[in-house]
Amino acid sequence: MFKVSWPFKAKTLEQNSKAADEAAPSTRFQVQKELDHLKHGSIAAKTTIGRLEADLKVAHQDVSTRAKQEEDLKARLKSVTGEMEVQKVGSEATKSKLREELLGFQQQLQTHKASGEKFKAAFDAELQKTASLDEQIVVLKGQGESQKFVADRAEKAESTLRSELSKVKTELRMLQLAGN
Repeated sequence: MFKVSWPFKAKTLEQNSKAADEAAPSTRFQVQKELDHLKHGSIAAKTTIGRLEADLKVAHQDVSTRAKQEEDLKARLKSVTGEMEVQKVGSEATKSKLREELLGFQQQLQTHKASGEKFKAAFDAELQKTASLDEQIVVLKGQGESQKFVADRAEKAESTLRSELSKVKTELRMLQLAGN
């Protein structure tokens, strides 16, 4: 608690008694002061204890909230992991389906290429016919006015063939683009 030290040394009992009477009010004042100080300290300690208890209660709530959040996160993780497994299986099925479709497209491409090559051969034959017709047109034009009727027909045929040739060229380009 506290220690009262006497500021004097008495030689006799009377001196001690007299000195004690003189020192008593001052000692009482010091004791009262110490008691008041202890009361205030006790009140402050109780306030601090109350604050600490409230903090402890909040901390317990935080811990339980965090534990709940941790449980929720674990459940979500488990759910997401399950979804990932399902997606992985679905992804494998999708990959397999896409591979099959790719093979189908490759087969179609080979078919189109073969068709394009046949069409190109036919187109080359038509070009040779057109060249032959061009030669015939030149010959017919050279024969003069008496054969103008024949030349007109040849020009019409040439126009028709050129139109057909243009169509064939366009189709060939489209097939080549589709083949590539």
